[in-house]
Parts: sequence; structure tokens; C-alpha cells
Amino acid sequence: ALVPGRFLGFANRWGNTIFVERTSPRRSRELVNRIASYILKGDRVLLFAEGGIVAQGDQVASFRPMLFEACIQSDRPAVPVALRHVTPSDPEVWRWHDGSMFMHLVTKIFPADLLEVEVCCGPALIPGIGETRKTLAARAYKEVVELCGNGNSCPVPPLSPDTLIDDA
Repeated sequence: ALVPGRFLGFANRWGNTIFVERTSPRRSRELVNRIASYILKGDRVLLFAEGGIVAQGDQVASFRPMLFEACIQSDRPAVPVALRHVTPSDPEVWRWHDGSMFMHLVTKIFPADLLEVEVCCGPALIPGIGETRKTLAARAYKEVVELCGNGNSCPVPPLSPDTLIDDA
């Protein structure tokens, strides 16, 4: 148990990881406020909004709207992103659905010769006036499902000035 703990501690310090504790509503509010503060400072935050792992790895699990509250609070867009595993073709290598994630990394991911993932980005979803986290999560879910179901390659959405955040 020490090695996975040390690994997660390293990953947390190196990547400024925020771990989600989904069992405590009070902690969820603190988490959303923390994420919103990062976004308002100009940091980009990557959230995995799925509420679980689909065992077969061929479906998108439902999204947890709570995480979208940070976009609503900060009035910043959510950009839907889908990951498509290209190689290896055996889903048992990249799909983790039970047991220890650390053991999956050691026995499946690290020994793999090549891991190729295609990253598909959808259009920025700007929260509308009066929009709730549930409706924003539903829009993001729909976009991710469309990105995942689009054949062999990810579509490249057109960029427009309206979908970009000015970093200046």
C-alpha cells in the first residue's frame, strides 16, 4: 500500500491534482469553490466528469453535474474532450474496470509497447444566462458522445474568436 500512496502523492504534487471525494456534499461544495478559484485565476482545469467507469469501455458513463458548477460560478466555458484509444487494439490493456489502478498500471499499461490515444475536442460550451450545472453537464455529455461515435477519427471543430478565452 505504500507504493501506490507514494505514487499518488508524487502525481498530486507534480500535476497539482485535485482529488474528488464524492461521498460528502459539504466537501463537494468546497471542491467546486476551489476549482472555480483556479479557473478565475486563469488556470485551465481538466475534469473527468464521468460518474464511473463503464465495464466494457465502449460507452460514455453519465456525467456528474456537480463538477460543472465551477464553470457556472466562474462564467467560463466547458470544452468537451473525448479520448479514443487507438493502440493497442486490445481494450483489456487500456480499460481499467476493477481492482487496483496501481496494479493495472504495473501489469497492463507500463508493459505495453505503445499506447496511442486520440484526443477529440468539441466546441467550447459557454454557460447561458440562467443555465444550471445540470443543463451544462447534459450539453457536454451530448458533445462527448458525438465525438466518441464519429468513426475512426476525431472531428476538428472550427475555431472562432467567440469560443476562445483571451489570456491577456
